[in-house]
Amino acid sequence: MICNIAITDKIIIAGETGTGKTTLAQYYLSLFPRHIIYDPMAEYEDAGFTNVYVPDTDDPEEYENFLANVWQLGNIMTLIDEAETVMPEKKNLVPHAYKIIMKGRHVDKSGQGGLVGMIAVTKRIAELKKTVVSQAKAIMLFRHFLPTDIDYLKSFVGDKANDLKSMQDHHFLLYSRGETTGPHKVVIPKNFGYANKQKLNTNNNNINNNYESVDSL
Repeated sequence: MICNIAITDKIIIAGETGTGKTTLAQYYLSLFPRHIIYDPMAEYEDAGFTNVYVPDTDDPEEYENFLANVWQLGNIMTLIDEAETVMPEKKNLVPHAYKIIMKGRHVDKSGQGGLVGMIAVTKRIAELKKTVVSQAKAIMLFRHFLPTDIDYLKSFVGDKANDLKSMQDHHFLLYSRGETTGPHKVVIPKNFGYANKQKLNTNNNNINNNYESVDSL
């Protein structure tokens, strides 16, 4: 794939429904045997992933409890689907979302937890908390059509934002380190799948006790 990421990196995958966001997100998850998914729409669960947390409510406290336990697990990549709904621009980040985004590259001072990355998947990047955007190593931009999103993205990619209106499915612009490239096509390697299984344990009642990476999609 175009962008190499480490387990503590933060990336954003943004665009309309059906444009290829989930396919790209699943590929990046496959690189990390230790991963967990916050899945409000139960899309990843339906795709066969087993290390998935489907929230019961949209209460920020439930999201905070989830991330607090992810932090304690440590050395893990977490994917947040519908990210703009749990990290909206108009509200403060819950404490452990802020901690992961700003301090996730480090081991916790207690010696337990930390080293946490995040893949934020969003349909409405203009509504996503700016703190999340500013800390992203890379932003993958699939098709957008709403004027508010296009205007917002012009501050990053300039006039190329207008090209997003007619971007083909499974194609995206990559914004990273101040440069924009693409469009790039989502091409999944033939050996795409999970190289390892790894059980993740947690004592928190809000997350199932055991998680396993699936062998393949």
